[in-house]
Amino acid sequence: MNPADLARALCDVSAVTVTALHPDLSVDEETTRRHVRFLLQGGVRIVVPAGNTGEFYALTRDENERVIRMATQEARGKALVVAGVGYTIQDAAHLARAAQDEGADAIMIHQPVCPYVHPDGLARYYLAIAEAVSIGVVLYVKDPAVTPAMLAPALAHPRVVGVKYAVNDVQKVGTMTAAFPSEKHNVAWICGTAELWAPYFWTAGARGFTSGLVNVAPHLALAMLDALRAGDAAAIARQWALLRPFEDLRAKHANGNNVSVVKAAMAMAGRPVGAVRPPTAEMRAEDEPALRAILHGWGVAERAAAE
Repeated sequence: MNPADLARALCDVSAVTVTALHPDLSVDEETTRRHVRFLLQGGVRIVVPAGNTGEFYALTRDENERVIRMATQEARGKALVVAGVGYTIQDAAHLARAAQDEGADAIMIHQPVCPYVHPDGLARYYLAIAEAVSIGVVLYVKDPAVTPAMLAPALAHPRVVGVKYAVNDVQKVGTMTAAFPSEKHNVAWICGTAELWAPYFWTAGARGFTSGLVNVAPHLALAMLDALRAGDAAAIARQWALLRPFEDLRAKHANGNNVSVVKAAMAMAGRPVGAVRPPTAEMRAEDEPALRAILHGWGVAERAAAE
């Protein structure tokens, strides 16, 4: 797929897939593969293995490579695969090449976790990883200190086709999209903070969004995208209100619940994928009634029982 077509295809729901774990917290390959198939059957068109919802930083490089391989093998020819890569330049490049060799359509370069990020160093980091492959590249930006000027060198690279922007500041989003409009730069602006922020990012020019909720209920994430594309304000408001309690629960403990609530919901819906690895922790028992009520309101438990 050429860069322009890939950028357009990224204007969709990016399903950041969970990583299933055995009771001893080793990676459960069979369940991880089965879950990717569930997403594809649910209509998902982009899968993102080795993302933060997939516990990227709690897995080793080799484990993330396995996760990318599983998802790519299951989704090849059925959906776009955007593989998460990160750590050092060498590790990220290794993961990127492995993803390319398996047939992934693009890589997503995680926000660097180094506390001493310099504008020039960030540009070199992105470019070195982009040069390691011949497939598309998506930048994942979570740092509000990152400016358009800091992204400019990477966005000039012909293989950089998207930015997953995860700073909940609509003015900053607008500044970014105005500096690098999609139609001029062949870059997709993707809301990196899921369904609750997607409508606000949409007004600023982001035409896709990532989702962790999609692991539980693909139809609900896709319905939000449909409402946004249709410009149906009433439908957007209804969907936003429906999904907000779940996202609020994930946001507890400074987003410490982010993955554990998704995995707990999947277990309640009859599709358990195991526990989470530290520094994430299991959802507390005190939150179970609220989560069960949310799933009941969605009809997810009933859907699972019927299936």
